[in-house]
Formats: sequence, structure tokens, C-alpha cells
Amino acid sequence: GADEILEPFRRRGVVFVHIPRNGGTSIVRTLYGRGITHFTAAFYRAMAPDFFAATPSFAILRDPVERFMSSYSFVRAQGGEVARLYPGWARVYGDTIDDFDHFLERHARIRASSRRLDYVFRSQAEFVLDGGGRQVVRHLFALDHRPERLTEFLADFGVHELPRINRTVRVPVRPSERQIEMIRAFHPADVTLHERVVAAA
Repeated sequence: GADEILEPFRRRGVVFVHIPRNGGTSIVRTLYGRGITHFTAAFYRAMAPDFFAATPSFAILRDPVERFMSSYSFVRAQGGEVARLYPGWARVYGDTIDDFDHFLERHARIRASSRRLDYVFRSQAEFVLDGGGRQVVRHLFALDHRPERLTEFLADFGVHELPRINRTVRVPVRPSERQIEMIRAFHPADVTLHERVVAAA
């Protein structure tokens, strides 16, 4: 229920919106001492609007190409050290980046709504923006830009060191320029959002 979902946030006084494949597992375990579900900020706000408005919230964004490659590796490896993945997803998506793109082309409705995909391939923007494109999370950090900003923020909540958790063995594939363009076109809102956060840092 709502009380169980919100309990770690109430206890620590901060809401972390955990976007998959963005290095958040270490933060979750260190901040809360337990796992949390990959819910969106809009979901938390709808569940407890007064609490959400009064409590600091944050999320971590990642360069969309880097995140896609991490997700691709995660699916190929059937999960990471902590979170395992149903092996059928790898068969569904295929063996290569192009296979994944062909899968999306065959299923146009999935391309239109990434909620139909496994959570590691869902749009980052869906986690931190509302349906009108407005930012719901109070603080956004870029995993790959000025990490000291996140370090300073977490220090206010008693977190001074983060272990690396749920690592994935990276598939040794470098995407081609054409594939990079395909990946960036997959979630264009993520590209815009990440660039905005980097520019503001």
C-alpha cells in the first residue's frame, strides 16, 4: 500500500525517483537500506500530493546513448548483480542493436508508448515529467556531468560514499553513427532533457 511505498521516503526526508540503468541502485540501498520500485514522480505525487510537495525529490539522468547501451547489455546478460531479468526479453528484442530497432519498427505502438517495453528501455522523461511535459522532480542530476553536485546533495542526507551495486558486464559493442542516431531518435525527449540538465549544471 501507499504507507509501505512511502515509508523509506518519510524516514529519510527525501524522495528518490529511481530511473532504471542510471546508477541508482547504490543510492537506493545506501539511502533507504532496501530496494524501491521504479515508480514515476507523477505516481508519487498522485499518491501523496501534500507529502510530495513538501519533501525534496531528486532523480539521476544519463546520456541516452550510454543508457541504451547499458540497458542493451543488461538485457543480453539477463540482468545485473542484484536485479535479474526474465530471459525471454533477450529473445524478444533480438541479438543486436539493429534487431531491437527492427522489433520497434514491427511494433509501432510500442515505439509510441515505451510503457509497453521492459522498464530498462522506458523513457527517462516519463519518470520525471508529467503528461504535459512539466518537471515533477525538484532536483535533476546528470550521471555523466559534474558528479560533485550529486555528492554535495546526498551529503545533506548523511550519504558520503556510494558502493557500486548491480553492475552489468558490458557487451563489447560500439554503436555506429547510424545506430547512435537511431538510439537518440528512440526517446527524443530524453535527449532534450539530458542536454538541459547538463547545460544548467
